Amino acid sequence: MFPILREFGKTCYDSVVYLNLETDRRAAACFDGNTDPAHLLPYLEAVTGQRVLPRRTLLILDEVQSTERALASLKYFAEEAPELHVAAAGSLHEEAIRLYREYLVLGALAENFVAQQFVSQGRPLYYWTSRSTAEVDFVLPEGSRTYGVEVKKGEHTRSRSLSVFRDQEHPDGLIRLSLKNFGRENGIRAVPLYAIFCLEDGLEGA
Repeated sequence: MFPILREFGKTCYDSVVYLNLETDRRAAACFDGNTDPAHLLPYLEAVTGQRVLPRRTLLILDEVQSTERALASLKYFAEEAPELHVAAAGSLHEEAIRLYREYLVLGALAENFVAQQFVSQGRPLYYWTSRSTAEVDFVLPEGSRTYGVEVKKGEHTRSRSLSVFRDQEHPDGLIRLSLKNFGRENGIRAVPLYAIFCLEDGLEGA
């Protein structure tokens, strides 16, 4: 592990949890199945015998490139559990870096596309955050009603942010824009990114 990471963890956090995914096969095996952070966390804690506390623990995944699913899990930690602070280290070869950058760029492009579409519809742009533990990309007022909108660049659409927003703010509807087809799941209206124009006439169906 890079000494600077260990020093950073000791200085800025209450605790540091370290996993080497190249030498510790039990740790690497945690990523073989579901990479959802809520699913992963108990297994990682069991392997290390340490608790990973939101905003108080720095979780270091060393040699993360040795396990492809661990590398992919970084984006889910960022999207679904931003309160869990994860640092990735290791021999991040060019392909691994390229894949991660591609994810970041595509995500930004998708959000920018949606923002432009909403502006063209004459909608004001707002967002919502809950003490850095959850964030909703767009909050759209429509008359006396309020709707939360989340943008996903791919087909992996699980996220806790809309659920937190619903529990705390009680909006009139929730919408998720992604590559998935039209539908409804857990009270969230799914709309494909290409069909965002369908929202121009109103959000009431959310």
